[in-house]
Amino acid sequence: MRKDSFASAVAILLILSCGAAAEMRDTVTPDTKTQTIQVTGTGTVHAEPDTATIRIGVTTEDSSAQAAVSRNNAATAKVVAGLEAASIGKTDLKTSNFSVYPQYRTEADTKRQVLTYRVSNTVIVTIRDIAKVGDILTEVVAAGSNQINGPTFSVSNPDKFLNEARKKAVENALAKAGAYASAAGLKLGPVLEMTEAGASVSSFATRASGYTRSAAAPVPIEAGQESLEAHIVLVIELKQ
Repeated sequence: MRKDSFASAVAILLILSCGAAAEMRDTVTPDTKTQTIQVTGTGTVHAEPDTATIRIGVTTEDSSAQAAVSRNNAATAKVVAGLEAASIGKTDLKTSNFSVYPQYRTEADTKRQVLTYRVSNTVIVTIRDIAKVGDILTEVVAAGSNQINGPTFSVSNPDKFLNEARKKAVENALAKAGAYASAAGLKLGPVLEMTEAGASVSSFATRASGYTRSAAAPVPIEAGQESLEAHIVLVIELKQ
């Protein structure tokens, strides 16, 4: 009995010792902390717009709704014909609004009486040769358009310029990180994380587009430039 008890006690001690050794190995981990720097870079590219969008409308009034619509249809057809004659394809013409509104007169006893009916038809026009914008505006007014909003200029392929802006953003971020690291007596290691922080397109006028003709001078237009920006956030390892 004593031998059995002693053997059991030894076995229990061995089990406890093995368990304690395994727990110690699990809790001992090497220090893997890495020094990093996080910087934001910005890249900007300027591009001349190559597309213009204009909202061109015709508004007519008549005492009869049917007559107002008929007059509007005829005037709008004339405007559209003028646009097509200026080499604007049907795929670049899109009706965005057609409305018929009664115009009221309110009498002293608050009763309302219909005076006329106002009809509006608006077409969105995409012009892919911005040198024609001034001429087209002049021609559509002559054809009968009495509501015009625009033009809005844009770049038809912004990704081409945004990709260049993205490259510049990365270069800008690396240059910043290099300056900070050098000032701290450190060197840059590999890029650990790269996150795009947004891209944008904005317009600003920088020049006037000149248009001259022997006939009546067209509407003067400023196409300006598009400013395309990209932003990037880099996390870079630092080394001694």
